[in-house]
Amino acid sequence: MAKYDINDCLIVLDSDDEYVPDAFEKLLRFMAEGDLEVAACTTDYIDGDDGSDLNRQVLENNLIISGLNFEAQFPEYFKFVRDSWGKMFSLSLFSHLEFQSFNHTIQHGSTSILSFEALCNSKRFGVLAQRLHKYYIYTHSLEQSGSTRISAPMLYKYYRDWVISKCGQLNDLNKRFLYGAYFRAIKNRTLPLIHSNIGLKEKLGLLRMVFDDILTTEMMSCDQIDGVSSENKAEYIGIVLSWVDSICFEEETEESLLCAYIRHRLEQM
Repeated sequence: MAKYDINDCLIVLDSDDEYVPDAFEKLLRFMAEGDLEVAACTTDYIDGDDGSDLNRQVLENNLIISGLNFEAQFPEYFKFVRDSWGKMFSLSLFSHLEFQSFNHTIQHGSTSILSFEALCNSKRFGVLAQRLHKYYIYTHSLEQSGSTRISAPMLYKYYRDWVISKCGQLNDLNKRFLYGAYFRAIKNRTLPLIHSNIGLKEKLGLLRMVFDDILTTEMMSCDQIDGVSSENKAEYIGIVLSWVDSICFEEETEESLLCAYIRHRLEQM
């Protein structure tokens, strides 16, 4: 970082990004006017196959986070920080960045870690209530259904530890919020996985990794999860169990043993 001016800014671009023409100027102005070290905008997530809207981030008014609000408003700003796309970072945040925090086994999630590590070092962060960025998602790509997407346990442990590091504690509100985010993450990863074209043994191994994790057990046994009811959990478990039970084996194999083990784990939840 030594060859760059500490007052410069960093934007991480992706080949699936699209920005409005004056997006960077607007983010720079927002940073300067708000004395911010990180500035984000809202993102539209677009289906790259047909151009339809998958999700739109909505924000009525600009959001400025500092001090105790990093804890109090964590559920509010979390979705705007999860990826490094659509953000402008002050380079000063990276001068002391601990790159060993980037767990190279988390192939899907490294952009989240980059954003949160920068945010951990910041004192003021803001979200501009303007849709300046589009991100195109190709839903049938291997990345969406393959092993690189099943990093939810490691990633959400990172988020939990981040809140404790930044805020000094993980209060009940943020714990319930993270459990809800974790449930949706494993559901959105594992359901496409079981219908993907990757090998059965790999599928079962990835499912075992998720359902063996203590975080999954803790989350599924929690009575209060933001946005997730007991019916939601039962429905999800039922879908995976039905898929496991649909697999027929004529003799005992490694795959049949994995199926039996996963069934046992799910029935305990």
